[in-house]
Amino acid sequence: MSKILYFDANYDKNYDVIVETLSKGEVAIAPTDTIYGFLAKPCLEERVRELKMRDNKPFLFLISKIEQLNYFDIDYKIYSDITSRYWPGNITFIMGCRSGRTVGIRMPDNIFIKTIVSKLGVPLLSTSVNSSGEETINEPDIITEKFGEAVPLIVIDKNFHPGKPSTIVDISNKPYKILRYGEKEFLC
Repeated sequence: MSKILYFDANYDKNYDVIVETLSKGEVAIAPTDTIYGFLAKPCLEERVRELKMRDNKPFLFLISKIEQLNYFDIDYKIYSDITSRYWPGNITFIMGCRSGRTVGIRMPDNIFIKTIVSKLGVPLLSTSVNSSGEETINEPDIITEKFGEAVPLIVIDKNFHPGKPSTIVDISNKPYKILRYGEKEFLC
């Protein structure tokens, strides 16, 4: 059964538990800047696919500072005009890597998740808590019931109010293309 961590005013202790779990190569569930999400280091992509029963649809990654785009071999300078206008915030950009592949990245405007990513030191894979094709789960009791045996840590914030998923914009080529409309408006 998962360890349940209730997020409260003892932030430093909570951050340490979360970061330690993620650093050990484990998957956690916690509120993000938008919804409850599976969180893991990028190398655990296959494990998260198993948990969600998901095909090869790509995941997005959360960063705490622009320089973390280097992790994906993305030249952040070519995107600096647009990222400086929209980040931090509730918008995910699909960016081109030097290898030719694309990656979805978001820099959240949320101190909780940014601190976790910053302390972890690498971008964080993030995806909604659900099985592929099902509705996103944001109720802690249902999350615990469905995934309590599957992950070692579930973080519950009783003051968390989920929002809409992030807006997703492909900026890997021009013209830019909005792939999903979310809470934040994107103007080219």
